[in-house]
Amino acid sequence: MTQESSVALALQELEYAFRRMSEHRGEPVVVRREFMQFVQFTKKLIDYSRKEFKAQTGQNLRVASFSRWTPVTALFKELRRVDAHESPVSIKVRETLFFLVGALPEGVGGFPPSIAVTGVRELTDAFAETVPEGLRLVPCNPVTGEPIAGQSYEAAARQYAYHLEPRTDKLAALLEAAKTDDVHLLCGQCLAVFRDYVRFFSESLARPPATNQRGAG
Repeated sequence: MTQESSVALALQELEYAFRRMSEHRGEPVVVRREFMQFVQFTKKLIDYSRKEFKAQTGQNLRVASFSRWTPVTALFKELRRVDAHESPVSIKVRETLFFLVGALPEGVGGFPPSIAVTGVRELTDAFAETVPEGLRLVPCNPVTGEPIAGQSYEAAARQYAYHLEPRTDKLAALLEAAKTDDVHLLCGQCLAVFRDYVRFFSESLARPPATNQRGAG
């Protein structure tokens, strides 16, 4: 496979999209945009491999003979179909805030003591540059239990996780089979399969022509 291979370039696009998603967890617009790019390039890579194989060998690539397709790759195939024909992909964000607790003598594993507060929100604005302010921790009057006006604790750290929200029964079933709805985990697992697929593609090109004569995948 040459450096100019469209298949190699498509794999690079998948790698880039996944890296951008990982580096910009606090920016929903980046995560969503790169996730959708990732979804679309899973199909483009397959299309490019079929076209390139045909151009170089005159035969059809048997994509179905690749043995490592998984429930995760089936999910991405269905996501492409749903996004193209039924409804946009829906993603929710789980925000976890860590607040330092100075009253405790020491934290776990040598880290400062802290408590974690977690909440889940739907990204109603798919083009938001940042996660909207949501969770807050406020001190309460120990007698009345009411929040103390004008006071709140600043989070020492924030973590974000993005989760697919299935809009069809089939997507829900595929997510259950994939055993996670976390978009970063799903993309990481899918990317691993497509790396193997590109190796399969390269090996198929290197085989003698007689071994590639059994029709389309």
